[in-house]
Amino acid sequence: MLNLKNKIILYMRDLLHLLKNKFVKTRLTQEFIMNWWLKKYHNISVKWLLENEPEFVKTPHWYTKYAVTQEQHDEWYNWAINYMSKYYKMPKQYIKRNFGFDYLNCSPAVLKTNN
Repeated sequence: MLNLKNKIILYMRDLLHLLKNKFVKTRLTQEFIMNWWLKKYHNISVKWLLENEPEFVKTPHWYTKYAVTQEQHDEWYNWAINYMSKYYKMPKQYIKRNFGFDYLNCSPAVLKTNN
């Protein structure tokens, strides 16, 4: 009987370990948020920028080089709010109210249209 209990305990421990590894959250960092729009609209990442354009990244001009349209910006903003709301399990209104500094650090520049 004791042997069966030990087997069940070991099985449950292994099962819990597998489930934990399957559902581990991605760390929510500013790099993660920036990579979303960089990969989607420019097919690059923050890591690529740091490796290939290290001097350029030290200036704010790289934001204008990798700017997006207003529609793309709005898509990114909605994605970021939804993702953070699910990640932190908080209402979207609360996330929007507290997104200010992260928005300034992570948001893409918007291309100016000449109308």
